[in-house]
Amino acid sequence: MSNEKCIKHEQIPIFYNTSQKFSLFKNLCQFCVAEFKNEEYQRLQNILIQENEEICSNNSALLYQIKENMIQHKQYLIVALESLINDTNQQINLIKKSTKAFKSLISQIPIIDANQFISNYQQIKTQLPNYQNIKDNLLNKIYLFEKSNFIHEIETKLKYFNEDNLNHSIYINQHKLVYDNSLQSNKKNTFRYELIQKFSIKQTEICNTIAINMDQQIVAVGCQEKIKIFEFIDGQLNETQVLSEHTKNINCLSFMVHSNSLISGSDDNTIRIWTKIQNNLWISLQTLNLHKDQVYCLIINNKEDLIISGSKDKSIIFWGNQNEWLQIQTINAHKDCIYSLSLNEQQNTLISCGKDNTILVIQQENKIWVVIQTIKVEQFGYRICYINKNSFSFQPINSNKLQIYQMNDNLYSKTKEISIMNGNSCDLFFPQKFIKQKSFLVNKNGSHVNFVQFNQNFEYLMNYSIHFNSSQVFGTLSEDGEYLISWDNNSKEIQIRKYIHE
Repeated sequence: MSNEKCIKHEQIPIFYNTSQKFSLFKNLCQFCVAEFKNEEYQRLQNILIQENEEICSNNSALLYQIKENMIQHKQYLIVALESLINDTNQQINLIKKSTKAFKSLISQIPIIDANQFISNYQQIKTQLPNYQNIKDNLLNKIYLFEKSNFIHEIETKLKYFNEDNLNHSIYINQHKLVYDNSLQSNKKNTFRYELIQKFSIKQTEICNTIAINMDQQIVAVGCQEKIKIFEFIDGQLNETQVLSEHTKNINCLSFMVHSNSLISGSDDNTIRIWTKIQNNLWISLQTLNLHKDQVYCLIINNKEDLIISGSKDKSIIFWGNQNEWLQIQTINAHKDCIYSLSLNEQQNTLISCGKDNTILVIQQENKIWVVIQTIKVEQFGYRICYINKNSFSFQPINSNKLQIYQMNDNLYSKTKEISIMNGNSCDLFFPQKFIKQKSFLVNKNGSHVNFVQFNQNFEYLMNYSIHFNSSQVFGTLSEDGEYLISWDNNSKEIQIRKYIHE
């Protein structure tokens, strides 16, 4: 049983279905369970209840049968034992009488010579009880108890007594779950994110995006159409300002590293450039309004002289900074919404994914961005991210497989899939992020936030996951991975989690 794996994900199951009775629940791993819908959970619960009731009923009926057999056998034993006791008493009395007879007979033997004495003594022996016969007779009667089928019948019936007090057609794996078949040759780095509950902030409005600046002193949160600015000190948020210039939901936020600037993209089709002035106040410095529909994603290059934005209008716009931000190029190669963007380490290759089931690889050649590869995918995804100069990750929607693409002969192709935790549905926003300092990728998928760790050769090591009980979970990590700040529709809180190495 331990060698079996679930068919869908090829993982060690939590539930082993040892019968053909419930085909839907044939060897379920943790990813199968994570993908369950509420009605499927209810069906599984009903099956386990039914199984338990059947076990209790069958075991009780079996014990009642054994009890009846014992009562019947008890009557038989009482009669048989009484007979055996009577026989034993008779033998005891016989032996007592033989003792007296022996004294009388032995005294009657004349002592003439030895031969005569021996002859007469042998005659006396024939008149005494045969002890061997007494013993054999007693043993034979006792052996009748042993030869009874009673013990064998009980043993046979108890073979059908179910020892599993939970279930029998679905077996629950009691071993500690390991989130994937990690590389055994590499030492696992064990870590977790611990919620700092006392610093959680109640926030009823949806927060699609969160950003943390490089020195981890300022946090921006997009709360519907407003941007809330917080001081971030020792894991605690203190609100300092609310920016209200956007007219619809904020979808993306990003701090610049080398300047006191913040970039925001919104459902109002605009991108705003914010700058910090005296007294740590933020003002809107410029509005970029060339997108014709909602702005879903934006990134800034390392030099901070280029902003790239993706929109529901199917366009990718490149914005250059020449005293002010201006459009320098637009790519319209996608045929539907653009959901995510990522630049490689060299900052000369852009990847994008959209609702049109394509990944575009866009390279800068002589200051012009050119689509050099179009990758067709079976299912579109909301998240894509470079993890090194030749590899990127892509998360298809509603899938428990994170796809890894690697370059070969100047073209990217899918080389592996990594099993991760998944929900039944997924929401846009909360982009993937690779934390170089800790060598892991954060990847929201459904109601789970997964942390996929790699070794120095970028071989997959392990997967750690946080379940938020809602597919509407949005957030980000600090650049060093020390803090995870999130908002989810279940808690309706802005929550801070601290990285803990174990």
